[in-house]
Amino acid sequence: MRTVGLVLVLGWTAVGAHAQSVPDRYTLALRGVPVEEALETLVEVTQINLIYDPELLSDVRVFCAERDEAAESFLRCIVEAAGLDFYRLSSGTYVVIEAPRQAPQRGQLRGMVVDGDTGEPLPFAHIVLADASTGTAANASGAFLVPALLAGAHTVVASHVGYMPAIEEVWVPAAGQAEHRFVLKPEPVAAAPLVVDGLSRRLPSADLGRGVETPATAPVMGAFGGPDVGYQAGEVLGVTLQLPQADASIQGGEAGEHQLLLDGVPVWDPVSLGRLLGAFSPLAIGQLTVHKAGFGALHGSQTSGVIEARHALPETRTLQGRATVDPLSVNGRMDVPYRLAGAEGALMVAGRRSVWDVRPEPMLEDRLQAWNRVDPLLTAVLLGNGVTEEQTTLREHSSDLGFSDVHAATRLRFSPFHQTYASFYRGTNRVETDLLTTPLVMRLRGGQAAGRFDVFQMLARESYDWTNRLAQVRHEWLLGARSFISLRARSSWHTLRQQSGMGRVAGSEETDVNLETLWAGLAHSSDRNTMREDAVEAHLDISASARTYVTASVAGQRTSSHVRLDNPFFQPITYTSTAWRWVSAVNVRTHLSAAWTVESGLRATYVPDRSRVYTEPRLALRLDGSSGWAGNYAARLSAGVYRQFIYPFEMSSAGPTAIVPWVRFWTQPDPSVAPPLAYHLAGEVLLQPGPRWQVNLETYYKAHPRLLMLDTQELLHTQTVGSLPQAAFVSEASGQAWGAGVRVAWTGARTSWMMRYTYSQSVRSQPGRFEGAEIAAPWEDPHQVQVRARRELGGGFWAQARGQGIWGRTWGFRRAYYDFLVAHSGTTSYPPYDLSNPEAHRLPAFVRVDLGAGYQRAVGPVTVEFRADFLNALGRDNVLDWSLHQPNAQARVYERAPRLDLPRTPSFSLRLIY
Repeated sequence: MRTVGLVLVLGWTAVGAHAQSVPDRYTLALRGVPVEEALETLVEVTQINLIYDPELLSDVRVFCAERDEAAESFLRCIVEAAGLDFYRLSSGTYVVIEAPRQAPQRGQLRGMVVDGDTGEPLPFAHIVLADASTGTAANASGAFLVPALLAGAHTVVASHVGYMPAIEEVWVPAAGQAEHRFVLKPEPVAAAPLVVDGLSRRLPSADLGRGVETPATAPVMGAFGGPDVGYQAGEVLGVTLQLPQADASIQGGEAGEHQLLLDGVPVWDPVSLGRLLGAFSPLAIGQLTVHKAGFGALHGSQTSGVIEARHALPETRTLQGRATVDPLSVNGRMDVPYRLAGAEGALMVAGRRSVWDVRPEPMLEDRLQAWNRVDPLLTAVLLGNGVTEEQTTLREHSSDLGFSDVHAATRLRFSPFHQTYASFYRGTNRVETDLLTTPLVMRLRGGQAAGRFDVFQMLARESYDWTNRLAQVRHEWLLGARSFISLRARSSWHTLRQQSGMGRVAGSEETDVNLETLWAGLAHSSDRNTMREDAVEAHLDISASARTYVTASVAGQRTSSHVRLDNPFFQPITYTSTAWRWVSAVNVRTHLSAAWTVESGLRATYVPDRSRVYTEPRLALRLDGSSGWAGNYAARLSAGVYRQFIYPFEMSSAGPTAIVPWVRFWTQPDPSVAPPLAYHLAGEVLLQPGPRWQVNLETYYKAHPRLLMLDTQELLHTQTVGSLPQAAFVSEASGQAWGAGVRVAWTGARTSWMMRYTYSQSVRSQPGRFEGAEIAAPWEDPHQVQVRARRELGGGFWAQARGQGIWGRTWGFRRAYYDFLVAHSGTTSYPPYDLSNPEAHRLPAFVRVDLGAGYQRAVGPVTVEFRADFLNALGRDNVLDWSLHQPNAQARVYERAPRLDLPRTPSFSLRLIY
């Protein structure tokens, strides 16, 4: 046989022209070797004659392992893996040929993505097949499924924000299923992106339209050494924290226009008073995700955005604990592993409690009392006479600040794709102030007593109590080869109790007083809001193909709300409502090519009380690519219709000593009003010009053709007492919001820094006021700059700094001035100030610099971390708002008195991790 000639004429390769006889059966194992190497190995072992065209061979790797089989069996295994075929000549020589046209052999890949340190599943991690230039995303439990993959070896990249990507080879069997668990190592330092065909393997456009923060990726300095992950929402581009209550505003939206979810369950009023009270224990929460303008159909019905917090539930095989102590609170957490019915389980229990009743923080107590100063104008409305600030000398003044929360979360894993997850949360916040003046002397006006003097003491009390509770249980499993399904039942409760009162009480400076006795004899108002929602939900993830991923959900929701307003400025009213909603949503993500991805979604809500279905279509187009000067880049353009079926209305605290400027009352639209409506258009670009650089740019526009707002002017004239339809005290309004922002970040081995600038404009009409014109919103922060830097100093020491500047704030006076004072006094003129135009009351720039440093060291099995923060390190007098007063009884003009942010304040905390 002339094998050389055959190669020259046909361009084929001939292997093995041997004359000796060969054994009939062989044992051979080929583990992931290229096809050509597999063929050469087969010839070497079996001594068969074989010819083939090298151009037929691909880079597919071969996995064949047989014992006591004929040579032809091994050849068949090799050529099938390569998508080829063979035949045998009469001489006994085997010839490898192209396989007949047939459907390619395919299989499926499923798996989990987990944290390498804790074992905690990483929700919505990115899974990218480098050789296919496509991929998918894990679900909320870190599980993923990629169907219809060509059989053979694939290079798969798993990635998540704040973690190093994992790159692994996975073998997908023909007509079979491969399972793989990706373990990602936390990496707060940005690593160089991995590139395949010029594309970033992690499809960064999937992160656009949302911001993800964790304690590792954004260590934020909280008040008094107690960083709360909730404050990290303010680190996301487009999110600002309103002063003075530190409520989050997403891209120009009011705080009540977004929803906070904890493990997917609503938390109706997460109180955050001036960054003093956090909603959650910082040890319990591991991740915060902010969905901004243009968010998808699965994330809910909100006119501004959604903030999702998740409990940090590690997978641990040992008992672990940690604790922190700071000037305001003590925090603790325990992680407990267990087994139940053959399944592995993990339990996390965390709690936090304030220590104000044991030791009030002196500097903070002074600031609370400064915030709680008597307002002369509002006092005059309540008492019916003029009182100047000179007369209001304090005799007793006390503040009570308290909070506590309990978190529990558990996961029971029967298999990687079959598990049950449950969680519980209860949080309380309390703020109370008492104020008693020395005896006042007031000249009476009008009637027979005109010209006489009244001598009395003035007592004022403000009390606010918030309670939030939730519970949920979710069971999920793999349904067939292409689908995940989860079922959940959840409940959420919210209660607000507000009491306020002010009046004359008898006594003199020499008389001993008991505030509780005086308060019991004083008429006072009481506002209350309760909110409860129970729901059952089903969620289905379907991998329709390698390029199409479908997610759908259905839910039945029952909501009950009760509002009682008993304010000294108008007649008391009540409102109670209970209603069902049936909600369905679907989102289809299609990879049009390696660069382009389109997401289309539809959300539909059926409201039985109205016999109507409300639809919310949404669409997003994503682009991923690379260029020489910009490095990797991604872009996202999105638009959609957004409604809101649970909404709050804000009421200014009318009390003249109110430490809380306003409170929210949550309810749902009844048949007398239509739900709020908004339209979003948003664009975002991500640039990664280098391995350590990241640049984000965004812009947005929101139209609000229908908003629901409390009509305080209508309430002032309402004579009806009792239960009213919402239309009696809620009116429709309109508005717009637009803005842009840029964020530049650099992360090195020991140093990282971030700078961002945000521009935003938000205008709203105010029912019954300002002639119906759309004017600047009270929460608007037109220009905001933020800078953050951190340096690892070595030896366990670190230092960080955070600077913030806000310019252009309006509505400078207390909100109660605009809501109540004008209507009751009958005038807007308080020379030289006019309350008819809030846009003219421009506050000075707010500039604050916080500095921090810390030290961490392992002492045996315990890690000790000491931290020191200096809040407002520059000692700047930042104005939160103003009140007005006359310097004396003869003055014809008014002067402004500012309420200030925290002064220069040191803070220390100690953290123990076992």
